[in-house]
Amino acid sequence: MFTKEPSSYKDKSGFVFWYHGEVFRCVSPAYKNHYEHFIDSGLSEKLTSHSLIIAHHEVDDTSIFPIDPEDIYKVIKPKTLPFISYPYEWSYEQLKDAALATLKILRISLDHGMILKDAHPFNIQFVDNHPLLIDTLSFEKYTEGTPWVAYKQFCEAFIAPLAVLSQVDNRLNNILRTYTDGIPLDIVPSLLPLKSKLKIGLLLHLFWHARFSSRRANGEKIHSTKVSMASLQRIISSLEDTIRSLRPKLKKTLWNGYYEHDHVTSAYVEKKSNFLINALTTCKINSLLDVGSNEGMFSLLASKHGVHTIAVDSDPNCVEKLFLIAKREERKLLTPLIVNLVNPSPSFGWNYQTQINFWDRIKRVDCILSYALIHHLVLTNHISFSMIAEQFAHHCRYLIIEFVGKEDPQAQELIQLRQTLFDEYNEDNFEREFKKYFSMIKKEPLVPLSRTLYLMESM
Repeated sequence: MFTKEPSSYKDKSGFVFWYHGEVFRCVSPAYKNHYEHFIDSGLSEKLTSHSLIIAHHEVDDTSIFPIDPEDIYKVIKPKTLPFISYPYEWSYEQLKDAALATLKILRISLDHGMILKDAHPFNIQFVDNHPLLIDTLSFEKYTEGTPWVAYKQFCEAFIAPLAVLSQVDNRLNNILRTYTDGIPLDIVPSLLPLKSKLKIGLLLHLFWHARFSSRRANGEKIHSTKVSMASLQRIISSLEDTIRSLRPKLKKTLWNGYYEHDHVTSAYVEKKSNFLINALTTCKINSLLDVGSNEGMFSLLASKHGVHTIAVDSDPNCVEKLFLIAKREERKLLTPLIVNLVNPSPSFGWNYQTQINFWDRIKRVDCILSYALIHHLVLTNHISFSMIAEQFAHHCRYLIIEFVGKEDPQAQELIQLRQTLFDEYNEDNFEREFKKYFSMIKKEPLVPLSRTLYLMESM
């Protein structure tokens, strides 16, 4: 009934908890003055009206919660989010948007006599493809002359990974799995090419910052100086300019423009689109997980038909493209993420509960869509039909899946690359294994291709 959110243990200003399946945040008495200023100054209203912070309301009766009254100043009820994602699942542009939103929030806070004490991407979630601060207690009253205490954190958690993704390779987003608090400044210079120093922003906020931090760590006495409001504003402007000047370093991958390849015809795409639309309508699907979404053609189609859609792919270029389209077209029901199904985001952190694995966050959706994926899972990664069927059945009611036959040119290419016999990879075995977990509703061969579309319901 009552559970403290495990990932909320670091916050001394309060904590997040679950009560009867709903999420709340307790504000501690120690944070009273800051919270009152946050409300009375108009900062809360300003950020909420600009869709920069999660909306909340105060709970009138706090006696219903099994919390010592001496530990409660307020209890607030934030708006419920449909899904929680993590920075290492974001594309470059998503991380960039989150960084710029954080700085925008900081500017507005200063206008209201407050400052961000935390500046971490884990405090941001994407709602309708726009970054939203979810930590209501990230603010404290600003004192003229004091430095921004979260500056180093911002540089490590935002500037450093953006620099690595732009100067080295945009496929290195998983570096934030290892360095969840941000890439330590002392190793950043070794990760970046020397030409990165030609960018004044990276030179200032990473290279020089790393040298300064190293001197302090080595016991050198550094005299602290006051930072005026004007100086702080210049630092923010420099950070913004640095972020905007960076571009992701893209690597051409096998799956860029998959639906532009020779084997893909307009008739093939049309049949898959119609099959999906009919299934969405017939089964009254409201939530969908598109696994191996590629550039998101069918995720866009599902969201267009009012379905809350999470689109995942292991290729950051594909996810990047889909995010930019969804953002430009204001596809509010679509969330693109970088997730490799063979090695999805795991649970880790303290007691394995600080970050929750991908599938536990997904829980269960109305439908999983798996177009042109199963041959990669089986032929490349040696994951059996049974393993795939069991995993999908656990997380969805309906399954829309495309079986790609061994005779298909794409499957043949994978078989040749592996130089291994796959005698058990055939449609009969596919159906037999999936029927252990699903009942078949509809089957549609894609003539003349060696492919078949299926609509199934988990048992």
